[in-house]
Amino acid sequence: MSRLSFSNYDLARARRYARIRRAGFLAGMATTLLWEAGLVATGYSARLRERIGRGIGQEELTDAAHIGALSVQGWLVGLPVRYVMGHVIERRFEMSKQTTRSWLGNELKALGVGLAFAIPTATVTFAVMRRRPNDWHIILASAAIPAQLLMTQLAPVLLFPIFNRFTEIEEGELRERMESLAMRAGVEINGAFLMNLSSQTERANAFFAGMGATRRIVLGDTLVRSFEIDEIEGVVAHEIGHQVHHDLWRSSAINIASGFAMAFGLKSLVPKFAEATRQWTGSSDTTNSASLPLWMISAGGFASLISPLQLWHSRSVETRTDAYAVDLTQNAAAFASGMERLMRQNLDDPYPTRLVTWFFRSHPPTGERIEAALLAAEEQA
Repeated sequence: MSRLSFSNYDLARARRYARIRRAGFLAGMATTLLWEAGLVATGYSARLRERIGRGIGQEELTDAAHIGALSVQGWLVGLPVRYVMGHVIERRFEMSKQTTRSWLGNELKALGVGLAFAIPTATVTFAVMRRRPNDWHIILASAAIPAQLLMTQLAPVLLFPIFNRFTEIEEGELRERMESLAMRAGVEINGAFLMNLSSQTERANAFFAGMGATRRIVLGDTLVRSFEIDEIEGVVAHEIGHQVHHDLWRSSAINIASGFAMAFGLKSLVPKFAEATRQWTGSSDTTNSASLPLWMISAGGFASLISPLQLWHSRSVETRTDAYAVDLTQNAAAFASGMERLMRQNLDDPYPTRLVTWFFRSHPPTGERIEAALLAAEEQA
C-alpha cells in the first residue's frame, strides 16, 4: 500500500512540532551532560561534599545531604529547557491549556518524588559499595528486582495520584465493552479508571498499570471525549493485548537484564574514569557521593547505547499488539480510524524518516499502523 494522504491535516505543522520536540529532547540531554561534566571538570561536586561533611561528619548523612543538594541544583539547571519544551511549545502548538502555575506545580511535585527516591537509593548504593567492594554490583542489581516489581505494583495507588485525578468509569456502554473485551481475552481487570489528562495536555492516551490487585486500565479523558466508542474499544483491545502477551513482565525482565549488564560494566568503567579525572576532582574514590557525576555520565552513556535496541523491541511489540487488537475486536476499520484520530489529536508525523524512527520512536510510524489496519479491514469485509 502506498503512503496515505490525510485530508485537512497540516502535515507541515506536525513535522515542525516533531522536529522541535526532538531538538528539545537533545537539548535536555546536552544540558544534563554539560552539567554533570562541569561538576567533574571543576571539582565542584567533591568540594561541595567536603563542605557538607565538615558540618555533618557521618558518612551516610553527608552522602544524603550532598545527593539532595546536587539533585536540586541539577533540577534548576534543566528547568529552562523543560519550561520551553514542556510548557511554552506545548501551548504554542495548542497541545496544552495548562497554566504556568499548574505546570510549575507538577515540576515541583516531580522534584519531590525524585528526591524521595534518589536520596535513599543513592545513599544506600554508596554505603553498599564501601562495605562490599568486590560484589556490590551483584547485590544492588539483585536488590533492584523486587524493588522494581514492588514499584510497578504500587505506582497506580501511590505515585500516579500525585499528578492526576483518577475516577472509576461508571457503569454504561463503555465499561460494558471494556469488560466484555477483557472477558473474551481472558484478562482480569481489577479496575477501569478515567484520568484527568486534559489538566496537562490535549494528547489522548490509554494504558494498563499495576500488577496483581492494583492492575487496572486507565483511559485519558482526552481520549474518551474525542473518540467514537468503537475507536476506544480498539485502543482498549490494544492495551489488553499487552496483558495477554505478558509484555509488562517481558519489559521487567529486559530491564533487569539491562540492570545487571550496566552494574557489571560500570564497576569496571567508573574507577578508570575516576582515575582519569583525578586532576580535577582531587580523588579517585568512587564509593562516596562526590563521584556521583561520574556514575551518572557513565550510566547515561550506557542507556544511550542500548536505547536503539530497546526502541526496536518496543516497536515490534506494538506492531504485534495492533494485530491482536484488530483480531480481538474484528473491527479493523474502527481501529484504523482510531489511529488516525490519535495522530491528529497528538499532532503526530505519520511518516517520520527511518533514522528518526530508529532513534526516537517507541511505536511504529502511525501511517504504517493505519495502513496495516486498513489492509486487515479489507480482509474482514
